[in-house]
Amino acid sequence: GPAVDETKWEIEDAAIVKNTELQYYAPDDVYIEDGMLVLRSRKRTMGGRQYTSGLVETRGKFAITYGRVEIRAKLPRTQGLWPAHWMLPDDGTWPPEIDIMECVGSQPNLVTMSLHTGTWPGLYSQSGDFTGPDFSAGFHTFALEWEPREMRWLVDGVKQFSTANSIPKIPMFLILNTAVGGDMPGEPD
Repeated sequence: GPAVDETKWEIEDAAIVKNTELQYYAPDDVYIEDGMLVLRSRKRTMGGRQYTSGLVETRGKFAITYGRVEIRAKLPRTQGLWPAHWMLPDDGTWPPEIDIMECVGSQPNLVTMSLHTGTWPGLYSQSGDFTGPDFSAGFHTFALEWEPREMRWLVDGVKQFSTANSIPKIPMFLILNTAVGGDMPGEPD
């Protein structure tokens, strides 16, 4: 369609405080262009932040417990950007957290896939890295196959990481975002 379907997706409008990120999530940085969702990041001041970016999520609109989640995306490439496709519990608790894909823009050929469980501060993290092609040069498919006894992460249809430990058994919603700055990618250039 010509716009984001807001019956399925919530477009964030907030300065979220986490991971020392620098962006304000601005609704005008989320749009459809040529039939594709765009999450744009820009250097501009809004909400007390020096950068803006886009975030969409299905919280309160769609959640799953088990199944397959697949996102076809072209990732940004530059120091300080941190695109992610991830999932959180629909009931607002944390952890668990499922990171389908995270990438640091200064390393556009490396993606990380993770499962975080436990009880804070005793967080238990399992993750795998995949070094592949330059994910900013074209579109790639990032998928999660979530079953009661195993989770598998795939990139372009090939399994790159899996676990059978501490599999979540609660409904989780999907988040697509690009953070600017923060603990993982560092300052933008």
